[in-house]
Amino acid sequence: YDLDQALCGVQVIMMLRLQLERQGRALFPTIREYARLYGLTAERVKLADTGAIVMHPGPINRGVEIAQRSRTACLR
Repeated sequence: YDLDQALCGVQVIMMLRLQLERQGRALFPTIREYARLYGLTAERVKLADTGAIVMHPGPINRGVEIAQRSRTACLR
């Protein structure tokens, strides 16, 4: 999937929580790889429509689903 393409012009970004505590086997090589492919960064937020909202069920795995630098901007 191409997350960057999917985010273009959207009004709502719905993030999912990666449940590390329930993961019996790795579904991807590393947490860093997951964050690189599917994590929401400040650059990715800019692809969405101006004023788009970000939804996340919480709690957030810091730096995984939402990058540290974009977390403050997303959670205002």
